[in-house]
Amino acid sequence: MCGILGFVGTFGSASLDTMARALAHRGPDDRGLHFDEAQGIGLGQTRLAIIDLTATGHQPMADASSRYLVVFNGEIYNYRELRAELEQVGVAFRGRSDTEVMLEWYARLGPAVLDKLNGIFALAIWDRERRELFLARDGLGVKPLYCTEGRRGFAFASELKALLPVLDSRTLDPAALLAALERNAYDHDGPGPTGVDVRLANDEAAAALLAGLVRDGVPVVSMQPLGGALEAAYLQLTEDR
Repeated sequence: MCGILGFVGTFGSASLDTMARALAHRGPDDRGLHFDEAQGIGLGQTRLAIIDLTATGHQPMADASSRYLVVFNGEIYNYRELRAELEQVGVAFRGRSDTEVMLEWYARLGPAVLDKLNGIFALAIWDRERRELFLARDGLGVKPLYCTEGRRGFAFASELKALLPVLDSRTLDPAALLAALERNAYDHDGPGPTGVDVRLANDEAAAALLAGLVRDGVPVVSMQPLGGALEAAYLQLTEDR
């Protein structure tokens, strides 16, 4: 279990530090922060080291070109196979983490990297050239990812309490509460919630794009009664573990 957090906007470095401290319990092994006031980006991670226990697994992590920065929580079950594919074309890795493998694939495929990943995860990738933030999590929604948008910008974190320092108001919004309850109450005869793919262009701070993950117009995961798509996806994940 790790914690990821970040924002695009005018929150400031002090807010980033406060958010990270709220997630300290999720990552006792390491903590990393990246803040760039000129680009208006802040990224952070509290790390529980599992695969790569060395400093090469530190996050936020940059790809080989230094264009992309990532914070990642989760596990990619097929990362060894993905790593081998890249090594066959001459890619040299600095460490042994699944995060580095995923990021190098993202540098080549962009958001289409999600089609190659088998695992449970929540991630945020910052594109320094395009000033674009890409957020995603696994189709089953195993790893948590919360977002908020206000007057100062857009923020995300692995837990709600890490967003408290950047909220415009802590007043409960009844409409938002109802929407959350409705989203988690679905008809067993029809599709339900899927993973979420979020992109935020820094030049359009008020325009965050949130859409269900789809492939050719079909949801990645349809929440059907056990015995259907959900059970099949669950069995696939457990077999790969």
